[in-house]
Amino acid sequence: MVTDFIKQLLLPSSLMTLLILAGMGCLLFRKARRSAAWLFCAGSLVFLVFANGPVSFYLVRQLEDQSPAFSADRHSPVFKDIVVLTGHALPDTRLPASSTVNSSSAFRILEALRLYQLFPDARITISGSNDVPLLMKKLLTDLGVGEASIIIETESKNTRESAVHLKDRIKDNEFILVTSAGHMPRSLGAFRQLGMNPTPAPTDYLAKMDPLEGNFLPTPNNLMRADLAMHEYFGLLWYWLIDRL
Repeated sequence: MVTDFIKQLLLPSSLMTLLILAGMGCLLFRKARRSAAWLFCAGSLVFLVFANGPVSFYLVRQLEDQSPAFSADRHSPVFKDIVVLTGHALPDTRLPASSTVNSSSAFRILEALRLYQLFPDARITISGSNDVPLLMKKLLTDLGVGEASIIIETESKNTRESAVHLKDRIKDNEFILVTSAGHMPRSLGAFRQLGMNPTPAPTDYLAKMDPLEGNFLPTPNNLMRADLAMHEYFGLLWYWLIDRL
């Protein structure tokens, strides 16, 4: 989609790369060399700001702290449905199921397993697209969950579509929603906008310390966190603009 392409271009790492490439292009023209210097400075500034530990941790934490971790002590109902939104995965018959999913998907499966142990009569629905739900299901069955307890939904290309496709089956019944903590605000908004009643069970936390304790020197990991955070902020803005929150 065009909106996904634009969001990708606006991520800090992409913006930094575009500015530096534009600066390199300007070096080819003598009259544009001053512009090249400004573009190099702008690209460097983006890197220094967003790859900085406290900045990237702060951006992520503002998303992750919106929903507390799930605790059975705080919830009285016996849940019948656990919905897991997919991350990423790639099929590879050479590898065990645990190595075909990325860290985000693995954390979501581990959280689903923890919840299933609390509510053994619940159904686990894995919602996403292509082979990812199947690969996550394989990991879950390898961890001991019976196939009869797992439902897969493979037609949803984004969070909104997951909510739409699950609406008819879950209706307004209370259910547990599992996804990465940074993705939870947008996920809750998408499901609640359709009148559904999710209880959040966030996982895959990326900001686990005080932001001021982070490394002030720029690092690739900090830039990755900033990219993930800005992806969610852009997603929240887009969903708000098209009335999906």
